Amino acid sequence: MAAPTLTTLPPEMLVAVAEQIERHDLLALRLVCKEVAVAAFDRFAESFFAHSYFVYTCYGLQVLADITSVRHLAVKIKTIEFVAIEPTCYQSSTPSQRLECPACSHWSTEVQERKRHGLDTALLVQSFNNLNMAGAVPQIRVSTGDWMLGRCRGKLRLITRLGCDKSSFRVEEGNCDELVAPMLTAITTARFPVQMLDLGTQGWARGISDRALAINVGLSEYQAFFNLTSLEVGFNSNRVA
Repeated sequence: MAAPTLTTLPPEMLVAVAEQIERHDLLALRLVCKEVAVAAFDRFAESFFAHSYFVYTCYGLQVLADITSVRHLAVKIKTIEFVAIEPTCYQSSTPSQRLECPACSHWSTEVQERKRHGLDTALLVQSFNNLNMAGAVPQIRVSTGDWMLGRCRGKLRLITRLGCDKSSFRVEEGNCDELVAPMLTAITTARFPVQMLDLGTQGWARGISDRALAINVGLSEYQAFFNLTSLEVGFNSNRVA
């Protein structure tokens, strides 16, 4: 009688194996064969997609749209966090220096594409529509700073586009307020039934209050916020009845 191998184990045993191995070994395990990949999927999705971070760039938002277009991945997402950054060289340079700095020039183009053509809003609407179709309602968060940049999807593409060296790439906190307007517009446009929203900024507190008031009086244009149960703005959190 032949000794049992990984591929001959019953599905429940394969699931148990996937639950026990280290996160970085999951990728190799899923390459064994289709049956093993299926058995390891829940642990894989929980490890790599449940809490997803994205650099707030056009490419980062495109990655989110691509991920949410796959239903069996979309339903596993519990938190989506957008990280606002600016390259250190851009913040420290004068306008004339920025024209001569390739990284600054590329970053300026990135920002202009988002603002002038509304690409960020369009990609966010696409992602929220994908989540709607999958029946997934993850928490939506906005934050700044480089402490979580290592976990962000879109980081390596940004470094490549800016022509920077990976080891020397540095960023400063971006402006969260610039993310909030397209975020709220996309949620409203897609009628995404957001339940938990963390905007990570004080600047839009008044605007949020106005929207909460609109929810209470039942204006249809804000029906996406009818299910809102938790709202955080800066360091303040509110429960919305």
